[in-house]
This record gives sequence, C-alpha cells and structure tokens, in this order.
Amino acid sequence: MNLPGMHRFTLLLASNKDATVNMATAKKRLDAYFNHSLRWSDLHESQAYGDNNPTTPRYLNAVCQGQTSLTLTDVTAWLKALETEMGRQRGASANGQVTIDLDVVVWDDSVLRPNDAGRSYYQVCLADLVSVD
Repeated sequence: MNLPGMHRFTLLLASNKDATVNMATAKKRLDAYFNHSLRWSDLHESQAYGDNNPTTPRYLNAVCQGQTSLTLTDVTAWLKALETEMGRQRGASANGQVTIDLDVVVWDDSVLRPNDAGRSYYQVCLADLVSVD
C-alpha cells in the first residue's frame, strides 16, 4: 500500500570485498535510516557482470523495498555518503573491489537503472520479495 506523500523505491546492494560484513553493515544502516520498514531479499551470490575471470571476487547482492517522504535527491546523496563512509573507492583505485554499491533502481513507477533491472542478479533478488507478497 502506497501512503499519501510517500515515494516507493527499490534499492540494489552489492559487495565483493568483505562482502558478508559489508552487506550486514549496509543493511543495518539502511534499516535504521528507513525506520526499520524495509522489505529485504535474501543474499545471492553472482559473478561480476561481463567478467568471466574465475579469480575475480564474486558479489553478494540483495534488494530492499520501502517507502519514504524524502526526495530522490536526498536518498541518493545519503546512499553515496554511506558508500564513501564504508570505504567505497571508485575508478582505477578500486582495483575491481567494491566495498559496497547502493543504487536506487526503481523510484515510484520509474525504472532509473534499466540495465541493473534486467540483470539476473537483480531479478533473482527481486523474486524473493515477490514470493513473500
């Protein structure tokens, strides 16, 4: 049920560096930020998209859904700040390791990240949420 004045969203989380710890930390922080109102998928493992190198660290992925009165700009800024706080590095300095990646995939009825929305790692996680409805 969508409450008046509230925005519905789906977030995608991913990590391939100390993934179990970082996913748990991100989940705890997101739950607190959104007043423990999020619905969570299970954690699912995947290979980096387009990378068939068996030595590349595998990702843990999850999605969560919720509602907020905050703006998309505010949520996105907070997510990026959390990534930085948790040690996320971008570009060449990251060396293929992602401490935590937090993205808004769907906001209200708009798919903001269609590439992610179509990927198997997202679809598998999303299926967890559909099965509990």
